[in-house]
Amino acid sequence: MKVARRAVCALPLLLLPAARRPPRLRPAIQLFAVRRELAADAAGTLRRLARLGYRSVETVGTFGHRPAAFRQLLDDAGLKSPAQHIMPEKLGAMFARAATLPDGALRRAWLEAFGPDGIDASIREAIAQARELGQRHVVWQMLWPEQIDDDSAIARTCGLLNRAGTLCAEAGFSFALHNQAAELAGPAGATAWDRIMAATDARLVRTEIDFAAAYRAGRNPVAMMREMPGRAALAHVRGTPVDDGGAMLHDMLHAARAGDVEHAFIDYERLDDPMKIVARDAAVYRRAI
Repeated sequence: MKVARRAVCALPLLLLPAARRPPRLRPAIQLFAVRRELAADAAGTLRRLARLGYRSVETVGTFGHRPAAFRQLLDDAGLKSPAQHIMPEKLGAMFARAATLPDGALRRAWLEAFGPDGIDASIREAIAQARELGQRHVVWQMLWPEQIDDDSAIARTCGLLNRAGTLCAEAGFSFALHNQAAELAGPAGATAWDRIMAATDARLVRTEIDFAAAYRAGRNPVAMMREMPGRAALAHVRGTPVDDGGAMLHDMLHAARAGDVEHAFIDYERLDDPMKIVARDAAVYRRAI
């Protein structure tokens, strides 16, 4: 991912109201970045994250533990978890053995879990898990091409997102959609993301802005937040696998803070040495805030 630093560092002030200070962020991480370490030693990995300076985590499943047991591991490590990426137990079990599944099996299961016949059960399971983990935000983390590839698919997806948001609101939780790069592709104002934002209820469907995905699609995440004030609840930020002195992550954190998000999570999909990178990023995070 190539992102010009100057494209980030000058932008936060565009969002910042003149008489209002942005919220203070606390070092936070999406646990997918250290999923292999958690599968091997959940308790030890969580304690190590806390020692590095992380104060909160975003879950994606509970890594083979019952939610109550995982909550105890978080408490023992001194960590809070304000948000989750939805991962139904059945889907999580399939994801853990994805390499052994027939081609397309995980994709079909995912589309079923987040489709018309599965959405209620998936969201209710996520809400139950959020209660046990002490979370406030339930996040739909990705859309497959089939869910956004034409007008009727986008309309169906908007209906499902509003349904998910309604279920969460009725239970006292916030619901958000996490962007990937695919739905941001195309002319601004006419992308699948823009159409979803226009067709869903802003009171029910908030957003988790992924800065790196936005940059890959040629979009400015700060401008995205500016276009929908108050709707961006969360953010994903990251540095670079190659050490740049923390410049990119520092700028992303300041932009996220200016965007008024409640939490900004360090997030990586693939790392050869994840604990080394998340340790480096924890130090940048502490300096930046």
